[in-house]
Amino acid sequence: MKKHLLLALLTLLVGFSALAQETVKQLTLLYDTSYDMRNKDLEAELRFMDSYFNQNKAVDVRFVSFSNDIIQEGVYKVRGGNWTALRDELENSIYDGAGSYKDLFKGVATEVMLVTNGRADLQDFPQDFSHKVNVICSVTNSNQKGLEGLALRSGGTFFNVFATTNEIPQGDGIRSVSGRVSDSAGPLEGVSIYNRETGARTLSAADGTYSLNAKINGILEFSYVGKNTLLTRVPENGVKDVLMVAGSELLDEVVLTATLESDDDAVNTGNMRVAKKRLGYSVETITDKEISEQDINLETAVQGQFSNINLKPDQDITQFLSRGNNMTILLDQTGLIVVDGVPIESSPGALSGVTTGNNGIGTGNDRSIFGQGGLLDPANIADITVLKGLAATNKYGTLGRNGVILVTTKTAAVSKAQARDSAIPLGTTATYTGSAADMAALPDTPYIKALQAASNIDEAYNIYLEQRERYGNAPYFFIDAASYFKDWNNPVLVSRVLSNAKLVARSANELRATAYQYENLGMHDQAAAIYSELVSAYPQQVQHYRNLALALAAAGRPDEALAIYTGIDNKELAQNGQLGNLQKTYVKDYKNLVFSHKGSLQLAGVRDFFKSNVSHRARVIFEWSDYDAEFDLQIVNPQNRFFTWTHDKATDAIRWADEQTLGYGLEEFFMTAQDKGEWLFNMTYKGKRTGDNAAPTYVKVTTYFDFGSPNQRQEVKLIRLEALSKEETVLKVKL
Repeated sequence: MKKHLLLALLTLLVGFSALAQETVKQLTLLYDTSYDMRNKDLEAELRFMDSYFNQNKAVDVRFVSFSNDIIQEGVYKVRGGNWTALRDELENSIYDGAGSYKDLFKGVATEVMLVTNGRADLQDFPQDFSHKVNVICSVTNSNQKGLEGLALRSGGTFFNVFATTNEIPQGDGIRSVSGRVSDSAGPLEGVSIYNRETGARTLSAADGTYSLNAKINGILEFSYVGKNTLLTRVPENGVKDVLMVAGSELLDEVVLTATLESDDDAVNTGNMRVAKKRLGYSVETITDKEISEQDINLETAVQGQFSNINLKPDQDITQFLSRGNNMTILLDQTGLIVVDGVPIESSPGALSGVTTGNNGIGTGNDRSIFGQGGLLDPANIADITVLKGLAATNKYGTLGRNGVILVTTKTAAVSKAQARDSAIPLGTTATYTGSAADMAALPDTPYIKALQAASNIDEAYNIYLEQRERYGNAPYFFIDAASYFKDWNNPVLVSRVLSNAKLVARSANELRATAYQYENLGMHDQAAAIYSELVSAYPQQVQHYRNLALALAAAGRPDEALAIYTGIDNKELAQNGQLGNLQKTYVKDYKNLVFSHKGSLQLAGVRDFFKSNVSHRARVIFEWSDYDAEFDLQIVNPQNRFFTWTHDKATDAIRWADEQTLGYGLEEFFMTAQDKGEWLFNMTYKGKRTGDNAAPTYVKVTTYFDFGSPNQRQEVKLIRLEALSKEETVLKVKL
């Protein structure tokens, strides 16, 4: 019955067969060879073609194969119904890359036969067709409605030639399982249902129904963009209805907001005096005008003057606690005092990892500098500045990890000899003595080892196809393979290989990692397309907006980037502009966009605050694909002092909650013009709290040199974290 119906449809397609035999017909065959067409029913396609050429015996076929781009073009002349050469081409097609319909119909002037599944962006199709398009589909996971609409608009016909097969037979614990997938709005079409034990996969139909053979009591995985992935057991009765809920990867805990301030006063940074508005870190300053005549010592002078500075009545100034007293066991809990450039030790009794000398400045044996008439007599103080974060550690290493108080005196009377005597004793400074190995450019995986044995690119591609049979369901295989093929200097192949990662990605983490690789390879349009999908699927995750804006600007679309930044500032996007700790990064990026494109952008809706730029000698931004990844980032300065920034829930629960609630995984650091020499960035990966530690975490590192200046340039590097508790040097920055 089905064959008779197929022949009848073909008769409609051909028209008068006698006329067709007398006239050479012109046909454009657009043939989808994307990776997700690999499991199609090729035999059904060939049977259809056989019938077509039996009735159209003289056809000039312009053959175009495509995936993420046009792969191959050629002309085949079918005469007397003999289409053997074309058939061989179809049977030997290699399926690789994501599908794209962009520019596919450019220059097409004949009737079209389109063989595809409709899973790519249908918006790339023209709205008006000069010739009819007949669509051939031989897969179950197709966008049938979209393809039917395409055929209808062009005056063509949609042919579903898929022949249902049962590749995994029932028996031996395998049975048919079926059901309906819904969400709060009703049935869900296009949900991916996957049985982990057998590898069977299908998609839900328009009414939410599905059916596949699976192992009893095995795992069924239901995944859909914008929904939490759902895992459930295969029931013995073979019926499983599921309800999917919106997925945000967020925790409903703490939301932090930031207030932007502007201050034109110059402040002491420990290296030099700089206009405060040009700093990218937290600074608070008081001058002698804010110090009262009633203040009898430095302790009373600072009490209540600075936010987040804690000093108990029985403590001297060297024992102050900063940064919310948020420390871990066995680490220094106190901040650092620097008087006229000289570090002062903590007094005995401070919970500090700093060794106290017998007669050093700041010990109980020498309190003369702190009281009235001493060096730190409040009347002798010119200004007091509190530094926090990397600004402190740039110069003072780990000793400054809990904050630094800089005191500038009016006399600056400490001699060089006194300075040497009062310096922290040798051996108690935070000096880096580790031996972190440089991270390898490519991961040590079986498939990369196999690829590295290739002597030419053709051999490498064949090895890649072989390895894909085993690893092709994992996005990281394609991300890593793209890194390998980059060295063959074939960007077309690199783009095709990487585009597969998007097809098999099943989570926001995997899509982010794919976008990071696109940016690493300089393919910003493709990265922007993924970020756009992430913004649509996860609108509550604020980092996606920032990344989309940056990708658009890098792709030469700064006006679109500006619209995103303005939307955030107007509280229209990104959780109504609530960015938490991401606020400082957003501000710098916004200012830099306006500065870099001020001659071409319409700035009528941009606040004046964003029209003045921020500058850094170097700015380094780390972004991790899995927001729940835990790691230590050790930063070693040119003087071999180091600072360790820890990203885990135990160390900073408030920061962790902010990240999970707002949806971001990013931290930035910067160096000044005085920080000359080589900086090392070492990472020790500790795994993910909730994710699969068998899969790697990817970290994108963007280094800006001369940030905020006309000479600004940037370098992007992709880091793959997998080995646990292994310290590796992931970045070197030389200034």
